[in-house]
Amino acid sequence: MGLLTFATLAVFLFASVPAGAQQQKFRTGEKLAYRVSLDSFDDVAFAETHVVSSGLLDGRPTYEIRFRTRSLNFASAAFFLFDEDRTTFVSADTGLPLFQRRIDASAGMPIETMIDRRQDPAAPLDLVTALYRIRQSNGSANLVFAEGDRTYSLTSSISGVERLVLSAGEFDTNIATLQSDYFTTLGMSDIRLNLTSDERQIPVLLRARTTRGELRIEISGIVMVEQPSAEPTPNPIISPVTPPPTPTPIPTPTPYQPNQPISPELSFVLGETMKFRVREAGVDAGLLTVAAEERREFDGIDSIRIAARFSDVPATSTAIRNGDSIVTFVDPRTMIPFKTEVRFSGALAAMSQTATLDRTTNAIVYDGTRLDAPFATHSVLSLFYAVRSFNLKPSSDAKNPVNDTRVSVFWRDRATVFTLRPGQGETLMNRGEARPAQLITILPQNPELDRLFPKLWLGLDANRTPLKLVLGTFEFELIDVQFRLSAPPREPQKIDIMRN
Repeated sequence: MGLLTFATLAVFLFASVPAGAQQQKFRTGEKLAYRVSLDSFDDVAFAETHVVSSGLLDGRPTYEIRFRTRSLNFASAAFFLFDEDRTTFVSADTGLPLFQRRIDASAGMPIETMIDRRQDPAAPLDLVTALYRIRQSNGSANLVFAEGDRTYSLTSSISGVERLVLSAGEFDTNIATLQSDYFTTLGMSDIRLNLTSDERQIPVLLRARTTRGELRIEISGIVMVEQPSAEPTPNPIISPVTPPPTPTPIPTPTPYQPNQPISPELSFVLGETMKFRVREAGVDAGLLTVAAEERREFDGIDSIRIAARFSDVPATSTAIRNGDSIVTFVDPRTMIPFKTEVRFSGALAAMSQTATLDRTTNAIVYDGTRLDAPFATHSVLSLFYAVRSFNLKPSSDAKNPVNDTRVSVFWRDRATVFTLRPGQGETLMNRGEARPAQLITILPQNPELDRLFPKLWLGLDANRTPLKLVLGTFEFELIDVQFRLSAPPREPQKIDIMRN
């Protein structure tokens, strides 16, 4: 139970807050993903935080924070078990919690708990807001917080600096040492939190000694999700004090309806079909058609099928063949794939495989092999679509790329963290016109892909349409976009990549 509670604490430690009293307390749209290890066991749990929105709650400026955390694999079952979703609405003015909704599914039957402090101006800090307060004070603070039915004091102080080389990249960090009776009661000691030393103050590593070995929580993904132009007003669903009567069961469930519209937060629509001219070393090498083909239940799971298929390939080509393809089935909300099929012939035949996500253990299964991978691991094709919804604002200082996006990606036999480095806006000739675009340099940290020096140009229209992709000697240039389903495309508009 101690490790269970501490795992929940770890999620809050990794919420996205920049330091400095003059900065926003939260960065709307930022999603951080983490992998958890315990002693010699890797990937025993995952954690993800997302500052979803800002708006008004009872007329007060408020931020909505969601997180998801779950233990994984047989190792975690041997030590601790937890499965929790939590949504917290926090005052933008005071940093105090206003309302919290928690769903704990670790015991099988979900248990829902709600705490409403909107009418209590003297409400204490809770664990999450206490840790935000530490972040806002640059890692040094003395405070008191309430968690459960007890009150604890907590001291945080900067004890040094450290350069970390992690799977997600290299980081210059400040080390914050945390001390509290809260940790003592859980059997924890020597708790160190590494915060990046740039203005974003991202927590990238937490370490603690426990009776079962070192607990280590390491960042595996840093993403800014594009926000709608009109941010929604948080609207928590609050249960009455007296539980309502059990509703009468509906005898006949509503049938599944295929091709339902996808979230407007995604920068594409169902049926969008893009055609790219393929050149190898400057010579025409065929066509690549990439499409969000449909939304249906595949293997009983609501999914979007995305496919990339080659055609018109000349007989002289040795690398690709007509009919070569990559097909991935992704979650319509998160764009995370649960199945990816790669079918190549010719010189690339060895790359053919089917990889599936074990949704119980989070392992990726391919060719009879199981690979433990970080939570929210993409395929290359799902990333090609998901990147269009990322907020890829370039860094003002090219020597300090603090706005890099890091995403875990599975390719062939391993999952590595791809770093997406956004560039400044530029003009790209495409389909006979000069189009505003943004260069995204991709650093795969995968030797096979690193040699290709991949680069992607995204248009600055509302759909963030991919205009060009370069992989080694191959160049893919967009030549046509069509919409094959009834849902109309979004109205094009110029996007300012420099906005906050």
